[in-house]
Amino acid sequence: EIGVVKEVKKKAGKKKKGEKEKDDPHEAIRPSIHDGRFLCKEELGADVGTKERALYELVYNRTVARFMKPKITNSTTVTVDVGGKFEVKCRGSVTVDMGW
Repeated sequence: EIGVVKEVKKKAGKKKKGEKEKDDPHEAIRPSIHDGRFLCKEELGADVGTKERALYELVYNRTVARFMKPKITNSTTVTVDVGGKFEVKCRGSVTVDMGW
């Protein structure tokens, strides 16, 4: 094992007082790659169930989102003082760019 892996495992194995047992560090969950690109849920095999397909879609969307530009919105807040007795606050936003 290289030095970084040893250090991570060493820190992962240490417990603080009253702390539960920790699992070893593990590989990240990521979508399947075929021909140099991520497979979308429609390309998964017929043997993949509905729950597994939904989980795969969540992992796929979060992974793709990491590499794409974020959504841009303009937000506005209006606060109106009503006779010094109370305030009415309205908020709204308009999407400028949907991002990915």
